[in-house]
Amino acid sequence: ESVPCRNECLEQHGVMVGELRQEPPPRSTLETRGRKLLSEARDAEKKLLTAAKALRPTDEKMVRATAELRERYHELILEHYELAFRKGVERSLWMLVFHRRIEHFRAKIRKQQAVAQEVTQARVAKDSVRRATAELGQVLSEAT
Repeated sequence: ESVPCRNECLEQHGVMVGELRQEPPPRSTLETRGRKLLSEARDAEKKLLTAAKALRPTDEKMVRATAELRERYHELILEHYELAFRKGVERSLWMLVFHRRIEHFRAKIRKQQAVAQEVTQARVAKDSVRRATAELGQVLSEAT
């Protein structure tokens, strides 16, 4: 009789009784799934690194390869955190998915800043030349 009471209490708190009876898959099945996910992630890494040699981070093929790798890592971390931790998945996720793209855009910004600085310096130089020319013209007009 204590079982129905227990079941009613559990159901009142939103826990389905059938869920409690389900046993987790054997550990070996979990490990097999984790290793499969890790293998898929490593394959996605290779695909990304191969694409990275030939493409910019903004190319569609690179974006897809990065998204695929991010999804594999995400799944691995959420489902098999211990394995992911042992294999350094978080660091790989950061370096390959995010850091690489951040560095690409940092380099792009530095390049644009250098161009802007050159343009600014060119404008300043032109202004200096104009002022010097005007001053020279004034000196010459005073001399004549």
